[in-house]
Amino acid sequence: MVSSSHPSTPSTMMYIIVSVYLISLLLRPGYGEHLKARLVDGTASAGRLEILYNGTWGTVCETYSFDNTEALVACRMLGLNSTRARAVSSYRYGEGSGPILFSNLDCQGHESSLEQCWYRDVYNNDCSHWNDVGVVCRTISDQQLTARIVNGTSSEGRLEIFYNGAWGTVCGRDFGRREALVACRMLGLNSTIALPVSSLKYGEGSGPIFLSDLYCDGNETSLEQCLHGGFYNNYCIHLFDVGVVCETNGQRTARLVGKTSKAGRLEIKFNRQWIGVSYKRFTPQEAQAVCRMLGFNSSSSAVVLPYIFGADPGFRYEYLKCKEPATSLEECELGDVVESFPWKGYSEESANIGVMCDESNDSEPMKARLVNGTSEAGRLEIFSKGEWGIVCGESFGKEEAEVACNMLGFKGFKYSTGARAVHADIYGQSSGFVLLRNVNCTGTENTLEQCTQARFSFSCFPVGVICNITEQVTVRLVGKTSKAGLLEIYFNGNWNTVCDDEIGKEGAEVVCRMLGFNK
Repeated sequence: MVSSSHPSTPSTMMYIIVSVYLISLLLRPGYGEHLKARLVDGTASAGRLEILYNGTWGTVCETYSFDNTEALVACRMLGLNSTRARAVSSYRYGEGSGPILFSNLDCQGHESSLEQCWYRDVYNNDCSHWNDVGVVCRTISDQQLTARIVNGTSSEGRLEIFYNGAWGTVCGRDFGRREALVACRMLGLNSTIALPVSSLKYGEGSGPIFLSDLYCDGNETSLEQCLHGGFYNNYCIHLFDVGVVCETNGQRTARLVGKTSKAGRLEIKFNRQWIGVSYKRFTPQEAQAVCRMLGFNSSSSAVVLPYIFGADPGFRYEYLKCKEPATSLEECELGDVVESFPWKGYSEESANIGVMCDESNDSEPMKARLVNGTSEAGRLEIFSKGEWGIVCGESFGKEEAEVACNMLGFKGFKYSTGARAVHADIYGQSSGFVLLRNVNCTGTENTLEQCTQARFSFSCFPVGVICNITEQVTVRLVGKTSKAGLLEIYFNGNWNTVCDDEIGKEGAEVVCRMLGFNK
C-alpha cells in the first residue's frame, strides 16, 4: 500500500503551524524592521503623521480607532515625552501621498511605538488620503508665559502672549470657549464665562504666531498647560489671530431690536456688548424662553427672519439652546461668538434670529391689504398676532394669489377674471415683519391662514398681488424691425419686459401669433 504524501502526525502539523506563525511575524513591522515617524506640514510637535515602512514614507489612516491614545504612542515614537496628545483630522495639515498604513490600529497607551500596537493590516486599502491623521504632542516650556489683550478694553481684545523675549499672537483655529476661559484666567480675570472672537473685531496682530492647535480642559491656569502644537506656527496667518472677551459683570440680558418692544432681532448683552444670535438650533422653545425673560406672558412665540429689523450687529452667537421651562439666560447654553458675514446675504451662514412675542388671543381673524398700489394691485400685507406684516414670495403662485384676493373682497374673481402674484419691488421697499413664508394653497381656502407654511425661508422677498385682471394682454417688439426686437407686454396699465427663463420656442411662437404672424 502506498503511503499518503500529506503529513498527518501531530509533530508535523505543529511544525507547519509554528513556521507559518513565524513567517507572519517576519512580515509585520518590528520584526523585519523598526518603524520611524515624522510630522509634516506643521511644527516640531504637531503635524500630519507619516511612517517610514519598507523604504517609503506613508500616512496613517484616521479611523474611529485612531484617537488620543494612539496619538500619545505616536508622540513617544517621535521622541516627545508627552503626557497628553491629540489626534486631528487631515484638514489641519493637509492630505499626504504614498501608501496609507495601519488598518484598525488599536493601542493601549503604554507602547513606545505604533508597531507594538494591534492592527489588522499594514497597508490600508479602505482608506483615502482625505482621512490622513495628524497628531498634536504636548510640549513643556521652561518659561512662564505672560498674556495681554490689545485693541480693546481691560477685559476684551486681541490675545497676545509673551514668549522667548517677544510678544506674539495666538492662532484662533480650534480656539473655543474653554481656551478663552483659561486665557482670561492668565489675565487675572476671574471669569466664569469667556468667549473667543476672531481678528475681525480687534484687528490682526504682527510678529510671531504662538500656540497653535490649542486644546484645554478648561481648568488650567495658563495656556501653556494645555495641549498645543508648538510655540512657533508655520501655517497659521494673522487673519486668524484670536481675541477673547472675559465676562466681568456676571449678568446677561436679552432685548429685541425692531419696531416694537415685543418683536425684533434678538440680541444678548455680554460684557457691555449687544450681540446677535444665529438662527441655528433655534426652535419655538427658545423663542418662548426669550419672551418669558422679557416679561411677556406668551403662550406661543413666532420665530421670524431678522433682516427686516434693521442693521446687523456684525457678530452673533453660534447658537442659543434653552431648557424648558427656562426663565433666564443663565439656564440657557450660548455658543461661541462668530462674525455674521452680512456681505454674504441673508443665508443659512449669516442669518441672525428675530423673535415675536405673541400676547394676543388669536380671536381676531387674519386680514389682508394692498400697499403702495391701487385697490386691486399692490404689496400684500396681512394682519396677524396684533401686527401688520409681509408675506414671502417664495412658492407664492396663482393659487395663493387667488386666496389672497378672495380675502380682499374679490369674491368669485377666479371664475370671470384672474389673479397673479408679482414681485413686490414694483410697489416699493417694505420693512414689516415676516408673518407668512413658503405659503402653499390649493386655491379653495377662504384665507391664507388656512394654507400650509414652512418655518424658514432664507430667500424671502415680499410678494405683491394683482386682483381682478380684466384687460386683454397686448405685446409688442421694440427694435429696428417689426419682426424682431425686445419683447414687451402691456399689463395693468404699464409696458413690461419678459424674463427669458424657459420661454422657449413654443412661447416665442405664441408671441408671434399674437403679433399677427403665422409662426
